[in-house]
Amino acid sequence: MDVRQYLDRIHYVGSTKVCIETLSGLLRQHVFNIPFENVDIQKGIPIILQEDLLFDKIVHRKRGGYCYELNGLFSMLLNKLGFDISLVSGRVVKGKRIGDEFDHLAILVRLGRQQWLVDVGFGDFALIPLSMNTEAPQWDGRNHYCITPHDTDYCVMKQKNTEQSARIEYLFSTKNCLLSDFFPANEFKQSSVESHFTQNLICSLPTQDGRISIINQHLISTVGEIKKESFIPIDDLPKLLSKYFNVHIDELPLKSATKHAFRFLQQSYFQNQDQILR
Repeated sequence: MDVRQYLDRIHYVGSTKVCIETLSGLLRQHVFNIPFENVDIQKGIPIILQEDLLFDKIVHRKRGGYCYELNGLFSMLLNKLGFDISLVSGRVVKGKRIGDEFDHLAILVRLGRQQWLVDVGFGDFALIPLSMNTEAPQWDGRNHYCITPHDTDYCVMKQKNTEQSARIEYLFSTKNCLLSDFFPANEFKQSSVESHFTQNLICSLPTQDGRISIINQHLISTVGEIKKESFIPIDDLPKLLSKYFNVHIDELPLKSATKHAFRFLQQSYFQNQDQILR
């Protein structure tokens, strides 16, 4: 990994000293410059959790990705810089439904006696590292977050404002995982019709005063508490993905047209991936 190229990609010009200030700066620059997006899944392009491929996509080709890609590669950068990191498994909470193990990948960073939850791959999430050493609310400038014990795991909760109740975003374990532990979930999320990511186009970035997102054929712009939504003709999607997210594609083929080819490609890619990591 070329650290300088990665830092240039996220426009980070600060110190690389191993400390909370550096960690905070890296996280903030990452989420503001690298979109949370699943365009490759929509195009039927297999996602392989391998450092050189992730680096080429996210740094060289200036793309984004989803949790396994973004937190996977960011953890490699932090490790390269000397941070003590662990990959941890999260289970996303949606209403009464709790995701399976390895549903989400997040990062724990240890700095002395302090431990921090770092996540650059959960879309609209904390813009700061979240301390594991307190259950008090932590303010990132937009929302409050708190981390509390939950059975044998922890839960991270988000509260948008004082008028709304806090909502559990996901549960997570502090057990150290390998990136390969997430391979089956990564395969499922990019191939199964039951996956949120195969059924929806998602591209999202925070802005200085809000957030800009494309969800399927809807452009959603949030400034403070004001949210605007407009419909996007399918032919305009490539232009808007390029304009707002620097994601350049020629077209978005219909999933049904690529389904069978995708299954074939996916099988060959993941068989090769298993061989590489044995």
